[in-house]
Amino acid sequence: MDGITGGTVLALHGVFPGTAGTLVGQHPTARVEVQRDHRQRADTERAEPKDAILEFPTAAQRVESILDREAHRAAVSRGSGAAPCLHGGGAGELEGGRPRMPRWRPRLTAGSR
Repeated sequence: MDGITGGTVLALHGVFPGTAGTLVGQHPTARVEVQRDHRQRADTERAEPKDAILEFPTAAQRVESILDREAHRAAVSRGSGAAPCLHGGGAGELEGGRPRMPRWRPRLTAGSR
């Protein structure tokens, strides 16, 4: 062996274990990354319905507000001073100065007739 070939073999003798160590070390790292990705996706999937549930009351209030506004506009255009509102308190809701209460009626079931 002359000097160039011996030095090359000696250099490759150091490169092969280093490469093998890198490849062996990347396997656990990749596995941890896959687990982290699965957890992150699961958290995201759980958060989407939660956000939708939390946004629903806000959207419902906006719709009720629009409906109340339109009912008020319709009552004003008819000449009525107050409009019936979705939440009560509008025209025709008071009876003798106090809110009108629904009359209670017992429910008739198939066995009670």
